[in-house]
Amino acid sequence: MHQKSLQVDLVGNPNVGKSSLFNTLTGAAQLIGNWCGKTTEACTTKVAYQGREVSFTDLPGVYGFGHAARAETLVDKHLRADPPDVVLVIVDALNLERNLYLALEALERFGKIVVLLNKIDAAGEHGMIIDHHKLAGLLGIPVIPAVATGQLDAAAIYNALFAVADRAAASPYTVPYPPAVEAAIAARPMADSPEGLARWRAVEAVEESDEDLQIEIINARYAAAGALAARCLVHHPTESRTDKIDRWALHRIWGVPIMILVFAVLFYLTFSVSRPLSDLIGALFDALNSLAASALPAWGVPEVAVSLITDGLLSGLAATLGFLPQIAMFYLVYHIIQDSGYIVRVAFLMDRVMSAIGLNGKIFIPLVAGYSCNVSGILASRILTSRYDRLVAVLASSYAPCSARLGVMVFMVSAFFPSEHATLVMLGLLAISVAMMATVAFVARLFVKADDETSPFMSEVPVYHLPDWKHLLLDTGLRTLHFLKRIRNVIILSSIITWYLSSYPAGPFEATYLARIGQALEPVGALFGLDWQLLVALIAGIPAKESALTTLGVIYQSTGEGGLANVLTSHISPLAAFTFLVVYMTYIPCLATVITIYQEMRNWSVAIASVYGSIFFSILLGLISYNIGKLLL
Repeated sequence: MHQKSLQVDLVGNPNVGKSSLFNTLTGAAQLIGNWCGKTTEACTTKVAYQGREVSFTDLPGVYGFGHAARAETLVDKHLRADPPDVVLVIVDALNLERNLYLALEALERFGKIVVLLNKIDAAGEHGMIIDHHKLAGLLGIPVIPAVATGQLDAAAIYNALFAVADRAAASPYTVPYPPAVEAAIAARPMADSPEGLARWRAVEAVEESDEDLQIEIINARYAAAGALAARCLVHHPTESRTDKIDRWALHRIWGVPIMILVFAVLFYLTFSVSRPLSDLIGALFDALNSLAASALPAWGVPEVAVSLITDGLLSGLAATLGFLPQIAMFYLVYHIIQDSGYIVRVAFLMDRVMSAIGLNGKIFIPLVAGYSCNVSGILASRILTSRYDRLVAVLASSYAPCSARLGVMVFMVSAFFPSEHATLVMLGLLAISVAMMATVAFVARLFVKADDETSPFMSEVPVYHLPDWKHLLLDTGLRTLHFLKRIRNVIILSSIITWYLSSYPAGPFEATYLARIGQALEPVGALFGLDWQLLVALIAGIPAKESALTTLGVIYQSTGEGGLANVLTSHISPLAAFTFLVVYMTYIPCLATVITIYQEMRNWSVAIASVYGSIFFSILLGLISYNIGKLLL
C-alpha cells in the first residue's frame, strides 16, 4: 500500500441501490476485511485497489442529516465520530430533484463528494434524459451515470474517488441562501474547522438556534436542487415497463391474488426443484451410515462410539442436511422477488390490512424481514419512529416462521404432500402465520397505549429490474453457507444430547430418558394428535429451531430406512404432521430472539410476554387445527 489509505462513506436515500454499488466496488477489488457496527448499523469493508487501501462504509438510507428519523440520527452520529475522506452519494435518477437535496447537504458538509447517478436506464424508460456532464460542471464534482441492474464501471468510480480525495480544494459550489440566512451565517464566529467546513458549521449553528431560519435553509436547499434538476433534466412523460406492471401488481382488486400467486410459485419451485436433491442427500447418508456401521467395528471402534456416530451424529446430520436444498432454493427465489423490487409492493398491498386494524402499514416490513430471521425482523423495526409501532412490530415479528422454521416446514410438507398440494399447504401455513401476527398486533393495542408519533406508511417504490445473477447466486450461496455455519454446532450438540437421552439407561428404548420425558407429556400431546416423539422434537427445538428435525432424525434413526422423509410418513399421519407444523411455527421463539427483544425494548416484561403469548397461541392453534382436521377427514 504505497499511497495514503482512503475512507469512503456511501450515503443515499432509501432504495437507491447502495447495496448493489457496495457489492460491485468491493467485488472489483481484493477483500481485506469487513465488519458491521452495532451502534450505527454501518457496514464497513476494507479493500485494496491498484495498490491503495480503501475502506467503504455503507450507511442506512436517509433523506438528510437531521434528526427526523432514527436512521438520520445514527448516520449523523457516525459521520461526526469518524468523518470520511470522500462521500459517495448515490442519487436516484428517477427522483433527481429530491435526491439532490441530500447531495447538496453532503457537499456543503464535506466538500469532497462524488455523485453516482443510478438507475439512468429506468429514468430513460420514463422519458427522462439527464445531462450528467452538465450537472458535474454545475456542482464542480464528478457525476458518474449507472444503470439499475448494477452494471457499474468500478474503475471509473475508483478513479473519481482518488481524484477528489487527492485534490487540495473542495467544490466551489454553495447553496444560495436568502439574505436573512446569509446575514445570520456571517454573524456567526467561524470556529476552527478543517478547510472548507467553517461555513457548514455556521449554517448548522443557525439551523439549531432559529427554527424559522432552519425552514428557510431547508427550502433554499430544495430550491437549489430544483434549479439544478431543471437545467440538467429533460422529461418527456411516457408509461414505463414498471408503470405497466404496477397497474396489475398494485391493483386494488387483483393485487392481492397476484401476490399470492407469486409466493405460490416461490414455494412450488422450492418443492419441485429441491425434492430430488434432498432425496440424493438422504441416499448418500444411507450409504455412509451402512458403511460406518460395518467398517467401524472392524477397526476396533467400541460399540458405544459406533452407536454415537451412526445413530447419533450421522442421523442428525442426515435429518438437517436433508432440507439444505430447500433452504438454498427458497433463498434463491426469495432474493429474486426481493431484488426485482416486488417485495416493497407486498408491503404496500398489506398496508390496507394493517390499517384496517389501526396499525401503521410500515410495520409489515419488519414482519417480512422476520421470515428470514426473527432477530432481523426485530432489528428492522428500528425504521419505525413510534415506540408504540416498534413494540407492536417486535412482538408480532417473533411469530414469523424464520428460515430455520421454514426449512423444517418445507422439508416436512414436501415429505407428506406432492408438490402441487404442498404449495397449497405451505401457503395455508403462511396465511395462518400472517393472521397470527395481525392478531398479536391487534391484541397488543388493547394493552399498550398508542403514542403521538405514529406516521403514515411512506416508502420508496423502486423500479422493477432483473437481478444481477452473479450477485444473486453469490448472496444465495453465502446465506446458505451462513445458515449451515450457524447450525453446525447446534446439529452436533443436539445430536449427541438426543442420542444420549435415547440410549440411556441401557435397556429397552421405552425405558430411556427421552422416552420417559415424551411419555410424561403424551397426555398433553393427545389433545393435538401428537405422539411423544413429536413432543420431544418440539422441546428440543426451543433453544434452536433446527434441533427439532435433528431430534426426529435421531429418535427414528432415519438413515438405513430410506431417509427421514420416508420414516416420518410411515409413522405420522398427514393431519398430525400439519398440526405439528402449526404448533412448531408459532411456539416459543428461540433464545436469540428473546434476548434481542429485551435488548431492543429494554424491558424484560416484553420478552417474557412474547414467550408466554407464543405458548398460549400455539396450544390454541394446535387444538383448532387438529379438531377441525378430524371433522373434515
